[in-house]
Amino acid sequence: MNNPIMTPHKLSVYTSWEQFLADKGSACNSAAITPKNTNNVTGIPLLNTNVSIDFVTWSSHNVVLNVCGEEAHISVCCPKKPGLFTFICHVLEKNKIDIVSANVSSDQFRNLFMIQTHARGASGLEQLIYGALSVEDMYKQAADEFI
Repeated sequence: MNNPIMTPHKLSVYTSWEQFLADKGSACNSAAITPKNTNNVTGIPLLNTNVSIDFVTWSSHNVVLNVCGEEAHISVCCPKKPGLFTFICHVLEKNKIDIVSANVSSDQFRNLFMIQTHARGASGLEQLIYGALSVEDMYKQAADEFI
C-alpha cells in the first residue's frame, strides 16, 4: 500500500554507538530479534514471510508509525476531540491490532496518544491460506484512518 501522505524511512544498523549518536537515528540489531509465533499449536515451525524484522518508520502531519516485526509504536497528536481515543481503539481492533500499552497526554488544545501494539493473526497459516495483509500493511491501513 503506497500512501503519498505516509512516507517510509528505513533506519540503518550502526556498528558503533558514536555512529548512532552522530546520526541521531535508531538502531536495530536484527540478528537478536526473531519473530514469535504464538498461534502455532502443532509444534511444527511455520514459515512467516510477511513479518519483517527491520525497523521502519512512516510519518504524516499528525501520525508517526514505527514498526519492527509484529510490534509497533504509534504516536498520534491532534486537536482535542471527544471520543478520539475510542475511535483509535476501534480502528486498531478492526485491523486485528492489539494494544499492549497506551499513554495519553493532553493540554487545553491537543491530545497526544502513544500506543504500543502487537499485530495478531499476522503470521503463520492465516496468511498462507487466506492471503492476509502483511504486518506493515495492517499497520499502514490503520494509520491511514487516523490521518
